[in-house]
Amino acid sequence: MTQLFQSDPLLSKFTAEPFDASAYTSHTVRSSSVRDALAGLSRGLSQLDHELNSQVAAHHEELLGQVSTVSQLESMLEVVRGGVDSLQASIDKVSTEIRQPAAAIEQRTSQLRRVQQAAQLVRRVGRYSHECSRLRAHLRGGPRDLAHAAQCLDELDRLAADGALQGVAVVDAELAAVSEARHELQRRAQQLLEHGLHQLDASDTQAAVDVLERLHAVDARSDAVRMQELRQLRDTWRAALLQAQQAVQQAGSAAGQHQVWPLMAGALDALHASALRVWHLDGVVASRWLQQQQQHRPRAGLAASAAAAGASRSAGSSVAGKFWLEACQQIVQPLLAQAMRDCAPLEQLLVVEYPRLHRMLCEAVQRLQQHFELRHRAMSADEQAAWLATVRTVHDAYVARAFGRLSDAVQRMFGLPAGAVPSAEDTQALAVLLANEIELARTAGAPLDVALQAAAAKALKLFAAKAEPLIGTDASAFALADQGPTATQQRNAKLFGRLQQLHAATLAALDGRTPAEPTLLAALEKLRTVAAEIVGSLCQQLFRQFDGSLLLMLRDDFSMKEASDKDSASGSKYMHTLASQLARAQQVLGLYAAGPWRQPPLSALATRLLQQFVRLATLIRPVAEGGKLKLTQDMIRLELAIAPLAQAKQLGAAYAALRALRPLLFCETAAIADSPQADWSQVPLSALLNHVISRAAPGLPSVHAWNQWSISQYAQWLETHSDAEACALIRRALDGYVQQVNQRGERQFDAVYPTLVRLLESRKA
Repeated sequence: MTQLFQSDPLLSKFTAEPFDASAYTSHTVRSSSVRDALAGLSRGLSQLDHELNSQVAAHHEELLGQVSTVSQLESMLEVVRGGVDSLQASIDKVSTEIRQPAAAIEQRTSQLRRVQQAAQLVRRVGRYSHECSRLRAHLRGGPRDLAHAAQCLDELDRLAADGALQGVAVVDAELAAVSEARHELQRRAQQLLEHGLHQLDASDTQAAVDVLERLHAVDARSDAVRMQELRQLRDTWRAALLQAQQAVQQAGSAAGQHQVWPLMAGALDALHASALRVWHLDGVVASRWLQQQQQHRPRAGLAASAAAAGASRSAGSSVAGKFWLEACQQIVQPLLAQAMRDCAPLEQLLVVEYPRLHRMLCEAVQRLQQHFELRHRAMSADEQAAWLATVRTVHDAYVARAFGRLSDAVQRMFGLPAGAVPSAEDTQALAVLLANEIELARTAGAPLDVALQAAAAKALKLFAAKAEPLIGTDASAFALADQGPTATQQRNAKLFGRLQQLHAATLAALDGRTPAEPTLLAALEKLRTVAAEIVGSLCQQLFRQFDGSLLLMLRDDFSMKEASDKDSASGSKYMHTLASQLARAQQVLGLYAAGPWRQPPLSALATRLLQQFVRLATLIRPVAEGGKLKLTQDMIRLELAIAPLAQAKQLGAAYAALRALRPLLFCETAAIADSPQADWSQVPLSALLNHVISRAAPGLPSVHAWNQWSISQYAQWLETHSDAEACALIRRALDGYVQQVNQRGERQFDAVYPTLVRLLESRKA
């Protein structure tokens, strides 16, 4: 038990000799909480009681042995009880001495709290009275003091917000004056705002916004301004459109038109003025918001400032955006549509003169943009679209009339007699109409320019659709008659000329000043496609006839050692036929008007003709010295025959191959592979290989014979396959030849075989 008292810091003090209860109480009050001390003493008594029971239970036998009589046990028990009672009395005395100071402290604390609350209320009342005095002083000042007066009102509202000042006589006496001051401040702020908006004075508007902001009425006042401007705008447009209806109904067309446009200009001016006022207020509010953001972030960088500026314009654009959309969708558009429904002459006037109306609308938007770009508030794409949508009905009607004019002209051109090709005069008249619409589109601006170009594109597509069925495709369209061009050929040539004429006139109208829309470019391409179909199909059929004459070359005899005087004078029979065909073809092709569409297909025709000649000439077998001279003369005649089709420089590699074929004919076989840079290097490798094979002995068969084709079939195959494919076919034929030689047990190949191998290896390298 002694260890228990000594180990416990609280109980150990009761074992000290001498023990002073007063000293212990004073020390406990100063050093710790009274409640903690009482709890500790209670815990100590519980531990002491528990320890006594434990000691008695543990030493029960010893205690009985030490106590001889019951009286001695009771005496000892009385001594213990006396000690416990003494300890309990000491604890009660300590508890009493501790509770009295605690109660006194709690009472003084409550008194202090009440004094503080009273002092705070007195200070708030004094602050309220002071702000009331400042409010009266600022109201007696000028417009620049209104913001300070509003700040005083805001402070008064904050002081009285929690209701703590209710019932205070000094405050209640000021309530009526504060309410009157509030109404006066709102009235003067409204006057200042109206003056700033009508004069577009940023300083007055800023001062009014500052007052409204402190009165927490910026949003409400902005909406009120918007609604007021919308009401005035509705009245103005309704009156202007009513006067316009009366003007066109009572006066003549010219006089009515003269009166309508000033009225429309006045209505647009009213819209412009209202928009300026609303957007002016919107800009001031946004600027105020930006200033507040910069005050909260004084060290923000340029990027943060730019982001804040964008956010401020976005935050402040709601009033302006609502105003513009409501003005367009709820005032201008419905009123204009109603006026047109009520007055047909007005509708007709606006539709006919829509470019003028569209120009006025665009100028109104430009005026607003120029004004607000100086204030960093340009109109958005949605706002511009809403503005132009106000006259969408008139816009669509005008575009429909424009297309109607163009389509009527096209229909008349392809009218009676049926199947007749439009005349050059009619085509020129259509081109003038198209040029007028394109020029109007250039000056009108979006979206009318796009719509007019689309109308022009539809008219061009209609022209192409009407022209396409007129193309003659029967046999007379491609015949080369001795009597000259047929009627079908003449009609096709005229149709080609009209397509080219219209295409050129449209491009001239664009003249690089007006960006062409994709729809118009597609329509021009459609004209070119139809024209290309006319001349392309003709050239295709002409080549088939020319090719038939060239194939006769393979039946001719070129094995003579010397050229006869007859051959030198008259030339080959096939070449005579070909030259006659080219002459008659030139009569047909001469009908086609010169221009950018005529020459490319003619050059392509001449190119194919030269390529086929070189291809067939290298297949002739055998070719003796006289045959070589005969072929050379045929080349000269061919050059003269195709000269009307295209110039030699326009034929490129095909003409170079023809010129290279001449020295190739007279070159030794062994020298062909030794001189890769010689003149005949322009000859395609497949043609060069076929020519070398033609110099071989009969033991080395030609490629067509190896594949069991006729020479005509081989010639057609070469025309439809690439040079690489032809070389691969020749290689397979040579490989087959090598196998045959090996099977026969022969030791030598034909004299031209090494040259063929070297030529093939040069291509592989």
